Amino acid sequence: MRNINIKNQIASSILFSIVLFSVIMPDLLIKAHGQIVDEQCDVIVVGGSQSALFAAIAASKEGKDTCLIEPTDWIGGQLTVSGVPAIDWQWMNNINPSNAVFKNGVDGNTPHRLRANNNYLFYDWIAQITPKGSCTVSRDCFLPTDILQVIYSYINNIPNLKVFNNTVVKDVLTSWVGTRLDYSTNQVFDLKKIFSIKAIARSYRSSVPLENRYKKRLSSDINEWYSEFDSADFTKNIVNFTGKLGNPPVVVEASEFGDAMVLSGAPYLQGNEKFDGSIETANESCGQSSTFTFNMKMNPTVVPENNLPLDQVDSSYGDFNFGNGTWDTNWTYRRLSGSGTGDTAKVPAGETTVMNWKSFGNNGNDYAKKYLFKSYSDALQERSNWKGGIDQTALKGVEDLSYYFYHWLKQTEPRGDGPKLSVDNPTMGTNNGLYKMPYMRDIRRSIGIDNYLLKTSEMLAQKPTGFRYMDRVATANYPFDIHPIDNCQYSNDDIGNNYKQGVRAEPYPFYISFRSLTNKSIVNMLVAGKSMAQSFKASASTRLQPGEATSGTAAGVAAAYMATNNLTTYNIVEPTNDTYRSSIGKIQTLIKKYQPIDWSIGGVTYPSSTEYLKNIRTNYYCPQGAVVDLSEGWCYDENNAYGPFPKAMVDKCIAYGGGPACSELKSFQAGSKTINAQRWSKLFARNLRGDDICALGSAPALDIKDHCIEQGSIVQVYGPFTVNQVESCNKTPAQGGLGGGNACYTNRYSYNFTKTMLAKP
Repeated sequence: MRNINIKNQIASSILFSIVLFSVIMPDLLIKAHGQIVDEQCDVIVVGGSQSALFAAIAASKEGKDTCLIEPTDWIGGQLTVSGVPAIDWQWMNNINPSNAVFKNGVDGNTPHRLRANNNYLFYDWIAQITPKGSCTVSRDCFLPTDILQVIYSYINNIPNLKVFNNTVVKDVLTSWVGTRLDYSTNQVFDLKKIFSIKAIARSYRSSVPLENRYKKRLSSDINEWYSEFDSADFTKNIVNFTGKLGNPPVVVEASEFGDAMVLSGAPYLQGNEKFDGSIETANESCGQSSTFTFNMKMNPTVVPENNLPLDQVDSSYGDFNFGNGTWDTNWTYRRLSGSGTGDTAKVPAGETTVMNWKSFGNNGNDYAKKYLFKSYSDALQERSNWKGGIDQTALKGVEDLSYYFYHWLKQTEPRGDGPKLSVDNPTMGTNNGLYKMPYMRDIRRSIGIDNYLLKTSEMLAQKPTGFRYMDRVATANYPFDIHPIDNCQYSNDDIGNNYKQGVRAEPYPFYISFRSLTNKSIVNMLVAGKSMAQSFKASASTRLQPGEATSGTAAGVAAAYMATNNLTTYNIVEPTNDTYRSSIGKIQTLIKKYQPIDWSIGGVTYPSSTEYLKNIRTNYYCPQGAVVDLSEGWCYDENNAYGPFPKAMVDKCIAYGGGPACSELKSFQAGSKTINAQRWSKLFARNLRGDDICALGSAPALDIKDHCIEQGSIVQVYGPFTVNQVESCNKTPAQGGLGGGNACYTNRYSYNFTKTMLAKP
């Protein structure tokens, strides 16, 4: 456990923009915080992302004193500092053109057009921005400075929200609160609370001219951000964030580097897993590629070069082309200001576009040579002097590639107007030719309570929507958009390099569960945005702006509820009597003020008011190395699905020539127990199962919630069954159980036995 040192003062004010932005928006400068030694907050949001902004707004609107730690001088994440001000709605033109909006008979596009199916504040913000650029990637492309005005005009009216700009997390102090048994491994792990967060606040010295601020590359400046010592550019102050009256705060981890997760010792994933839903990493360096976007402007006349000279750029990695497009279609793809069609005679003066280009292969400024995050072991070693856990060689490579791409675009402009092009630094808030932060498509991801991860099968589960959880707290919808790293192997679940291939490549409108906002070890921390408890592939669908708005809002509301009622995540999730349903219901009621938790599709609400919904607990008996899939109704690992399977599926297996293997039972370890089950290939089992809620040959039980039954001489009830149910089944009557013996460790019980088991307290 580390001690936190406190300096006596914090800067009297923190600049939140460069000179030009200060001139056009002087009233939005953050107010001086005075001399701060200790900052007390009900909710601490570790920020930098768009989800952090929405979490902080929601928590403060719920009446909690909220502190937002922002590493730069602009809040907003993808909308602003990461340079993705082109909204990736599910109905964007190039994903589902008008002649292909239906997937397996389900309209997956139109619902996302509706305000009723989006975070209301986010939807309204985007609607009120005028003017907008005419772009092909989205219906909504705009300058980040325009959305920034909207954001600050809103948050300036929230009295209990404090934004700490130019501030990064340096250390996290935790306290031990108990232990827990991991049923999947039969190992005990620690439960902890975050007690305080040590942060470094930096302020530019008055001697640094405004035109030299945010002029260094991030790769050159990041060590300064995390250093406690004053430098030629910055004065530093240490801020100790704590809860109130000596109580631990509620923390929302919504950073882009996963600072609070790593520094608190929280279990997390990075890269891709062995299979979708597994908590075992396949390759910690094989995640998604990153990019440093930049705004490019066409000027009326030739202008002096205002970007890093080409001779100062490593151009060894870069082989650019426009794929099936042209220079002009690339320009209009993410045009932020201006209008007109591509391939025009001339790009009009004054137009600005953001460059974030990739077509097929790595032919633009997507840096796919190396993953941006350090390995688990290297990040662990860095905890004693934390600097974000970023591979700075990779970070410099991301920058170099974009600088090189910029110069290539100038050289290849088809009408000889290249010398009129420049980077539009004022609209990026920097003086270095790039945005303040890279655009990261995946980051360090939490492992939730019961090892839960939001996974893709849950997004494809209950046509016309994803799995309808009892604890749903948000909605989202987008394809699985994976930009791979070079020379990486991805599992079949990740669909390799082409995220659009395969019948199951594009999810139905889906839900985000409360469970995905948790971490299994840190009981007073919620996670939002790209750091949610989710699989690698699932994160490729939740990472866009609308999903970050909904997950951030859900985390902020839940954090406020936890702070008000002095609860931990386990207090909410543990199903003691009806506490779980009651707590989730209260949180859902609060969330509904800000966004929907249900989908409205074709005038029908999903889930319906009469539909019984399952919770999302995942501590079920499964073979070692497998996880439960509530949407399919079985355990599975990277390659296999484990039965028992209904007779109709077995008969179909035999008809396909499966022979004795269709019904053969094999022995597997499940924790400390041995269970017997059929084992089929996962793909084969899914093909035979069908798309209904219950597997082929079974149907929903009308009087046994959460289960499917199979009619026959003995009516069978299919699991999966929880660890507690299995143990109740196995215990002798003298121990208060039913004495079911080895049969308890299957996934199928007789109807009468199941009724008796479920009736026991």
